[in-house]
Amino acid sequence: MGYNCTVVVLHDALDQIEKDPNFGRNLANAIMSQYGHPRPCVSAGNHCNAAYVVESHHADHDVLVQVGGNMGRVVESRMIEGTRVTVAQLIAEIEESGASLEEVCLETGWPIDAAKKALKEVIDRMI
Repeated sequence: MGYNCTVVVLHDALDQIEKDPNFGRNLANAIMSQYGHPRPCVSAGNHCNAAYVVESHHADHDVLVQVGGNMGRVVESRMIEGTRVTVAQLIAEIEESGASLEEVCLETGWPIDAAKKALKEVIDRMI
């Protein structure tokens, strides 16, 4: 499937991005640098942070990213075994619905044992 990446683009810099003939090359270099020495900020015109490369990942995985302050951060990239669902997505679904873990898994078809295991691993890391 290839790879995906998450990039935050500064809306205020769009006019400078449009005029910058090197922006595409600079963005590509910043994305490729994620595998070595990351240089996440990409400049355009008078904007030193016209774009910010948050992360890069294989397309077979889902990554939950939080965006704000002209940048982003990976919130969760651990998927529940046998699904394309992260632990953070599972927790959000439980909180939003008010249902129990078992009820959410029954409704969505997510494997309950794998969900419990993934949640336990996250909780064990926290304590």
